[in-house]
Amino acid sequence: MLLLKEINIFKELRKFSTLWNQLLQQSELNNIFLTWEWVSTWIQTYIEPHRENIKLFILVIYKNNDLIGIAPFYIKKARILKGIKLNRLGFLGDNEVCSDYLGFIIKKNKENEVIPKIFDYLFNSDSWEIASLESIQPNLLFFDVLLNYFEGKGKFFKIENCAMCPCIRLPKNPDSVFQILSRKRRYMIKRNWEELKNKLRYKTYEDFPSLDESFNIFINLHQKRCQSKGLLGAFSKNTFLNFHQKICNLFAQRGWLRINFFLLEDKPIAASYGFSYGKKYYYYLTGIDTKKLEKYSIGMLLLYKSIKDAIKEGCEEFDLLRGNELYKLVWATHYNRTFRVNFFSKSLKSSAYVFYNQVKELTKILVR
Repeated sequence: MLLLKEINIFKELRKFSTLWNQLLQQSELNNIFLTWEWVSTWIQTYIEPHRENIKLFILVIYKNNDLIGIAPFYIKKARILKGIKLNRLGFLGDNEVCSDYLGFIIKKNKENEVIPKIFDYLFNSDSWEIASLESIQPNLLFFDVLLNYFEGKGKFFKIENCAMCPCIRLPKNPDSVFQILSRKRRYMIKRNWEELKNKLRYKTYEDFPSLDESFNIFINLHQKRCQSKGLLGAFSKNTFLNFHQKICNLFAQRGWLRINFFLLEDKPIAASYGFSYGKKYYYYLTGIDTKKLEKYSIGMLLLYKSIKDAIKEGCEEFDLLRGNELYKLVWATHYNRTFRVNFFSKSLKSSAYVFYNQVKELTKILVR
């Protein structure tokens, strides 16, 4: 028999810090964005200071006193219709920090038991009106159970494409990296590397006097690059900055942090910020001084060096994460897609919202 418990208080959730990662490692969705470190930091940054508008809604599922499932939700008051606020159900870690591969943390081979239990509980709860579950990692078993549940219960839901994540299936030998690229790209990187390898110095964050100093240098490079393109840059938001300052320290302690630099005449001109977890490298953000050596595609060279490092440390996949930038596409050997699942409670507010959207869509069709 399954036992489900709802948790709304972070202090109570902290008791699961060890069990959380243990269960994650036994699940199909074992990735950096579902670790206790990432999720708990997100809660402390995006929920705890704003509890008047957003709250934890975490479901933990036991079988015979064994933790076999976690549904990491939050509920936020959202103004969806003019003058009307609805309670929106979402995954912890969504939106601003761009977590990819979210979902339920379920012990392998327990999905058929746990997923219906979660949705039964949700549809008997009056805490939420609309649900938008973002960045769900593609998992055929999850969608199979989901479809069977919703169709069996006669409930409306909608699955949408969310993002495309270019990935590189890594060879075992770092010298085989070039085989991934087209002949033209291979020649360009080899030529540029030969010309610059004696001018550039490669460093990691561990080569700097402190982690804070190296991270601030990276932020400065990232912001300057974005501002040169007329963009604000990710770190212009205090919440995003605070989140990643905490993540850097936590991930460095765990051995998961990767911040790499190219220096020219002892000055950093390019940097990448990423994570290594479970034989997978996550290439999260970059920063480049485009005024330096612009014709040499420094960003591409830094990516090439980071890929070689990932192979040397035993990674099997290099994930360039969401986005279709050219530098990602030329390296990609395959793509991971993420999805959004929308569904609605049986409340009057959610029914009104569904009706409003159906009318809006019909109006668009009629005026074409």
